[in-house]
Order: sequence, then C-alpha cells, then structure tokens
Amino acid sequence: MEARPSPRPPAPSRTARSSPPSASPARAGPPSSRRPFRRARPRDRILSAAVPAPEDVERWLSLWTPELGKEHTAVIVEGADSLPAWGAQTLHDRAVAARTTMPDTPAAQRVLPWAATAERLDEVPLVLRALVDTVVEVPSLRDRPADVLPLARYAAHNTRAREVGFTPAAERALTTYGWPGNVDELFAVVHDAAMRSDTVDVRHLPGRVLGGASAPTVGRIEQFEREEIARLLAQPGKTMKDVAAELGMSRATLYRKISQYGLSSTR
Repeated sequence: MEARPSPRPPAPSRTARSSPPSASPARAGPPSSRRPFRRARPRDRILSAAVPAPEDVERWLSLWTPELGKEHTAVIVEGADSLPAWGAQTLHDRAVAARTTMPDTPAAQRVLPWAATAERLDEVPLVLRALVDTVVEVPSLRDRPADVLPLARYAAHNTRAREVGFTPAAERALTTYGWPGNVDELFAVVHDAAMRSDTVDVRHLPGRVLGGASAPTVGRIEQFEREEIARLLAQPGKTMKDVAAELGMSRATLYRKISQYGLSSTR
C-alpha cells in the first residue's frame, strides 16, 4: 500500500500485497517516494486514486471502485493509511464483491490487480491491513541515487515522447541533489527542463538542484546570483579562479557566497 504525505518523519517505505479474498499489491514509504508507472501497453491501464478529505471519501469511492476487476485494469489507492474506518470497510466490501463477479475465471484464481500505498502500514485500517500479504520497502530517493538518472530519463521521455539527452553537468547535479520531495520533485524538475530543451543542461535546472542537498531560502536577486554561481561551478574544467573572474568577484567573496547559499564545490 502506498502512502500520502504526513507531517511525521517518514518511515522506511514498504509495499504490500493482499491475499484472498482480494489479493492486492500494496506499497508503503516516505511521502512521494513512490510514483507508480509502467511502460506503455496498448490494452492496459493503471488508475491512481488518491484518498481525499474524509467528507469526500464516499463520492471518491463511487467514482473509481466500479473499475475494480475490469479486464486490463489495475488500480492503485494512494494513502490508504488516511482512510477512515468506514471508508476502508466500504473499499474492502467492494473489492470482495468485484472479485466474486470476475468473469471467466475459476474462483481459486480470482486475484484483483489492485494496490494501495501507505506511509505507515500499522496505520492502515485493520480491515484493509488484513488483506496485505507482501510488503516491499521503498526507500527515499536520496537513499537510492543510482535510480535518479533512469527515472529522470523516463520522465523526460514521457514529457517529449522521445529520447531527451542530459549533459554530464546536469547528470552530476541531479545525482548529488538530496530530493526532499522524492520522485514527485524529480519528475517535476525534469518535466520543466525537458520542455525547454532537447538536451537538459544545468541552465535548465532550478538553483536548489544545482546547490546539492539543500539550500536556504533567498530573495529573487540572491536566487539569481546563487543559480549563476551554481551554473558556473557545475561546468567541467573551471577553477575557482575562473569562476570568480567570470562573476567579477574575488575568490574570498566567492567562497563566502558558496557557504551563504549552501552550494558545494570539489575545487
């Protein structure tokens, strides 16, 4: 089961799969560390249903639960740990009903292709938790840097419907950034960059990404300066002397601003 963000510190992510009467995969993890996606398959579709505010749950369930059990359709319930008990019971009952009415399938083989996500499995209502038979850990993106570039290329391809390149400097910036917003933040950043160029470079990335792990909040002028410093620092072959000269400041001032803006440099 997969989870919606909460103000609590995120727990290690997990994915679980339910058992009969309605077997379903479920994934849990830190906020936004999960983004279900698939490579295009013409006859298949994946519906993602994020749990809304409690007062909207009844209408929300009525909109998508009729899709349960339909051929070539999988459903992902996002934020199962935020469902009220009555909503979880309703979902459970409709999943069981969908399973019993699946056409042309022996009863023993009726498995619903549905999943749920949760930040904390122990906070998923018991009636749904009882269906979980597999839990898969999904760590934060910062803990799996090897996944950043494959995900970035996937996001860029989705944006332009074709291959999009990344310069070495852009690749370094993407892999060294801490991604506090996890995969959702990565997809948003890459989508914006890919819309602007066939080859993503550091100049297409926001300053916070160029700065590494995290950076303090700054005003517009400071943000412009910070992004320019970060852009120059990311260029291969440039020394601190070169960067300082191009910015029209001393090396001492450059080092001070690198510290002030939370930037990093191996020079």
